[in-house]
Amino acid sequence: MTRYPAEWGQRIFRVGQRAWLVNLLKILPAEVKRPSNKGEMSIRQNLNAKAFHELLLYYFQERERSRNSDIRHCVITNVYEWFIFDAALIDRLFYRNAHLTKEYKAWSSGQKVSKNNEVGERPGWV
Repeated sequence: MTRYPAEWGQRIFRVGQRAWLVNLLKILPAEVKRPSNKGEMSIRQNLNAKAFHELLLYYFQERERSRNSDIRHCVITNVYEWFIFDAALIDRLFYRNAHLTKEYKAWSSGQKVSKNNEVGERPGWV
């Protein structure tokens, strides 16, 4: 039997496996890249890659759209490499940055020239 942190709550794990995953993702923004997609994957020497930008986007969306302040960790993985961030650090360094939060809100409400989030391009607010 696998043990999970108590703060995740037992209610998450008493339902079927599919529901467990859905509930887990509500508190765990994650960016998953294919192992062959090395160009977009963050690496230890350079976290500033598309995977990290998308993780920040998911974090901001979860905080702003869903009003979810219960996020504990954020994850980037390609199955072989895992980067697990404390959400408090993401919150302190990025979400509480007034300029970045203002730029995200303007971008998400369509006030920026581009709402593009396509492959190879950083979101307009990062």
